[in-house]
Amino acid sequence: MSIFSTPSAASSPAPAAMTVSGHTYVDRHPKCKMLSYARTAVGIFTVLVIYSSAMSSLLTVTAFPIGIYLFVIGIPTCLLEFGVIIRMCCGEDGPLCRAFAIILGFDRWQRGVLYVAFAVVCFFPSISTMSGKMAGIFLLLTGFLYIIKTFQKKKVPTYIPDLSAHSVP
Repeated sequence: MSIFSTPSAASSPAPAAMTVSGHTYVDRHPKCKMLSYARTAVGIFTVLVIYSSAMSSLLTVTAFPIGIYLFVIGIPTCLLEFGVIIRMCCGEDGPLCRAFAIILGFDRWQRGVLYVAFAVVCFFPSISTMSGKMAGIFLLLTGFLYIIKTFQKKKVPTYIPDLSAHSVP
């Protein structure tokens, strides 16, 4: 069986005297947990590369447009990548926290497609620089890691004891 295949609910019957109570998400493979750490590390490093590329481009007159672009895309990238820290500091209550919940809900393939779209501009020949291309490469890598996140977990049923199955004499 492939690590990306999931058994259907019909192929895995409930254990005897158990009732399906809902579902939970588990990693498809034990090594998928390491993918989460790698994605976080690459994402944070990408933010650093974006801002360092933006600063070096802003100091160069000919690379000023890509510097502005990198600085602008660095803001949402930073908010998205440091979302865990925002959630820890902000919590779940309050209007500001609800606004951050919308930002943090932008995850998996949506964030991956956004990062890939951000990266495309970094490779335009008319405005690209070497540091801009490096930021684009890291944005592509981070984008693909977030697209892969869609397939990282699988949904499995959870069970509770079925008390009606036990008859009391």
